[in-house]
Amino acid sequence: MKQNKKSNGVNYKMLNQRDSIVNTSFYIGLIIKGFDALAELVGGCLLLSVNHDWVLQVIRLIAAPELGEDPTDIIMNYIIKFGDTFSLTSQHAVAVYLLIHGVMKIIIIGLLWTKQLRAYIPAAFAFVVFIVYETYSWIQTPSIILALFISIDIVMTFIIILEYRRIKEERQN
Repeated sequence: MKQNKKSNGVNYKMLNQRDSIVNTSFYIGLIIKGFDALAELVGGCLLLSVNHDWVLQVIRLIAAPELGEDPTDIIMNYIIKFGDTFSLTSQHAVAVYLLIHGVMKIIIIGLLWTKQLRAYIPAAFAFVVFIVYETYSWIQTPSIILALFISIDIVMTFIIILEYRRIKEERQN
């Protein structure tokens, strides 16, 4: 029987294409999350090691030229407002969050990359926890960047579940 023929109502060619898309999306997502995790680790280390006043100066340095050109720039005004409320305690809390989040992601990515089936459900659960926390943070302080992270984590959670089902089915056959 040909692979692309329908048998028992199943189109195997379409299933193989879907599986290929899920698998490719899975690895692309892991690579993106890997870069994200590395950026979080670097950012967390930097926030722990730099002077708080320096962070505030960098924020002003970035925003000032743009606000000179357009004083109504929404993004730069948001950045300035953020800098005005960014305390040393906030800096340390963000640094610790970034470090923990980055390390957890690297561990999860390593386990998923090696297709360790036992890691998929805890990984999906971890991403759901990230989504809940990020959503809570977004409600407290809306941010376009945080909304983007939430969206990426939602997509990754679904891809992890689809890849888990695909691998489990593949190993059963």
